[in-house]
Amino acid sequence: MRKMVLVVATAVAVAAMGGVASATTYKGKASVQHNNGNCGHPVEGEPITGTANFTRKGNLVKVSYKAKDLVPGTAYTLELFGNGCVFLGDMATFEPNAKGVGKAKGELTVPAGDTEFFADAWNGSQGNDSFIVTLP
Repeated sequence: MRKMVLVVATAVAVAAMGGVASATTYKGKASVQHNNGNCGHPVEGEPITGTANFTRKGNLVKVSYKAKDLVPGTAYTLELFGNGCVFLGDMATFEPNAKGVGKAKGELTVPAGDTEFFADAWNGSQGNDSFIVTLP
C-alpha cells in the first residue's frame, strides 16, 4: 500500500512540475511605426509613434498597444499576426482621442508553434504595425 501511495504521489508531483514549466511567462516590447503595413518590418522614412508590449503565457498572448498621430474620431482595430505575417485575429477596437493618441489592450489564444508576433492598429486604409517580437 505504501508503495502505491508513493507511485501516485510521484506521478502527481511530475504532472505538477510539467504544469509549472508550461506556465513560463515571456515578455517583449516593440516600437510602433506610423503608416506601416509591412508585416512587422520597418518602413524607411516613417516615424516611430508608439509602443506595443507583448506577454505570452502558454498559448495566450496579451498585447498593450499605444500610438500617437492616429486619426481622431476614426475606429481602429487592434490585430495580432503570427509567424510569416499570418493574421491570428482581432483583439480590440478603439478610437484615438482628439490629439490622435490611441490605446488598446487585448488577448488571443495562438498556435503553439508560433513564436514571432506583431500587432497592428488598422483603420480600414492605414496600418500602424509594431515591429516583430519573439516569444518562445
